[in-house]
Amino acid sequence: MKLKWKEKQYYNKKGFSLIELLVTIVICLIVIVTLAKVYSTVIFSSKTQLSISESNLEKAIGLEILRKDLFFAGFGIPKNDKPLEWSPSHLTIYTTTANLDNNDALSWGYCINGTAVNLGEGNFISANQCNTLDKDFNSLNETCDCSSSSDFYFVFSHNGTKVEYFLDNSTLPQKCASGTYVLMRKDDSANIPLINCVAGFKIFIGIDLSGNNTLKWYNSSSSLNITDILKAREAIVYLLVQNGQKEKKQVTTNSTIDISYPISDNFTIPNKYYRWKLIKIETLLENIYKREI
Repeated sequence: MKLKWKEKQYYNKKGFSLIELLVTIVICLIVIVTLAKVYSTVIFSSKTQLSISESNLEKAIGLEILRKDLFFAGFGIPKNDKPLEWSPSHLTIYTTTANLDNNDALSWGYCINGTAVNLGEGNFISANQCNTLDKDFNSLNETCDCSSSSDFYFVFSHNGTKVEYFLDNSTLPQKCASGTYVLMRKDDSANIPLINCVAGFKIFIGIDLSGNNTLKWYNSSSSLNITDILKAREAIVYLLVQNGQKEKKQVTTNSTIDISYPISDNFTIPNKYYRWKLIKIETLLENIYKREI
């Protein structure tokens, strides 16, 4: 009898039922799925922030190069030569500082009594082109070795005096939305991709046609002659640039982004699953209208 009682006691011990096991498994799965979603969200957010940071750094460098080129438009160029040409998505700048790779492009000086006086920062020896100008910045046909008895200014350049900005999609990175472009910078020595994922590029130049400091703004130089362009005082450039990577849902509601100044205009947003940033560059064109040494 005693043995039978122990056997009964042993077999009456209860374990987990099938339903309890299923409930436990379901709860564990819910926890795992929740943690996976949180992890996925954190990783995606980190990638988005990293992409935005990379884009911002790239844009900061590219925009400073563009601003610098605009500021030096006309530098070292004879005063009656055209310093700028532009259309709604193409900009051409004439300057002896066109080459990015050589600071010697800022070399300039004066020939006086057959002696060269270096007034700039550059190295005469490394220059491969030289413009000579009289005291009123008219072009001369002199040599920069100061072998002439005439007194004149000289300005060195490196690999040409022309730089162009335009949009191109032949080298578009995979991260960029369809319908965007790369802002290219081209001089006589290189064709450089400057800013990726650009949806639009617009140039406006303010010109003091009447000479009373009242600017009239133009988005193209096609209707202007050289005399008009030499009265350019200020440049404003707008770019619409992708900010970060593609999102999982629409983050942009509008189809366009408007510009109100200096001329009413707008950019079309190519994809609403990306964030977009409107960037404005503004600079005076002092090397065009301030021809003083």
